Amino acid sequence: MPKLVHKSAPKVKEVSKPTLCRIARRSGLPRVQAPVYVKARDSMDIWMHNVCHLIYNHVVHQKKKVITGEAVRQSLKTAGVHFYG
Repeated sequence: MPKLVHKSAPKVKEVSKPTLCRIARRSGLPRVQAPVYVKARDSMDIWMHNVCHLIYNHVVHQKKKVITGEAVRQSLKTAGVHFYG
């Protein structure tokens, strides 16, 4: 089984306040209260960890060494995230 190497793991804690406001506006919220930022970052951190784990399992199961876009798409589909394009 290949090792999971973290060269530059994404840090969700560095998601800025304006970025979270932009996401909230796109989803239809006019305002965001201060405690929501911490909860949003924590939720994003958990979600990213779970998705990365699914992608890793998908790639290991196929006995591949490179993560492709198709592997990411299949992993997101497994997680229940459907997108078009």
